[in-house]
Amino acid sequence: MLDSASGAILDDQAIDADDARAFLHPHPAEDTAILELAMGQDGVLAFRVDVEGSRLHLTEILAGDDPVIAGFSPSGARLLVTPYPSDPQTVRMLSWPDLKEISRLDASDVDAAYGFGLAGCWINDDRAAVYATEDALIVTDENFDSPERIALPIDFGDEGEIESLTHLGSGNVAVGAWTPAGRLTLVVRLIEGKGCD
Repeated sequence: MLDSASGAILDDQAIDADDARAFLHPHPAEDTAILELAMGQDGVLAFRVDVEGSRLHLTEILAGDDPVIAGFSPSGARLLVTPYPSDPQTVRMLSWPDLKEISRLDASDVDAAYGFGLAGCWINDDRAAVYATEDALIVTDENFDSPERIALPIDFGDEGEIESLTHLGSGNVAVGAWTPAGRLTLVVRLIEGKGCD
């Protein structure tokens, strides 16, 4: 942490995460964030980062479980966590600020034979989207009570993958995909109670 006036280092924290790519997920309403450290084959670490006076405080999230942070709900009350490829069977919902698991979606609940991919996003405070690997978009409520499979017009082949899901507003989700034929982006328009266009 730096002093904005002088540039002096006020505090730092060492984390054992060699060759990691860092991603910061700021909370939409509070002065806190999630630091995600992706380490390739070595998994991923995630920490809640809080500033207390002139000190940094780190709290590890789901230690040992390789949590991939898909993001905060728009209100900031929930955190969507997708699985790492080494164990792709469960998507989790954590409450904020206590980071307790409040619900989970297992691959068997939606017939996702290959589990879930890394991509996920919030559509609004009541709905989120995740990806069943080489299969379909899964749209569900905030408690994973009513998951809906949405087939996508993408030929995944044996190696295709959805790389990103991004909410664009008004129920539209951009799907960034890689297929053996090349990269593509499509926009899925979700209609409440009717699936998609």
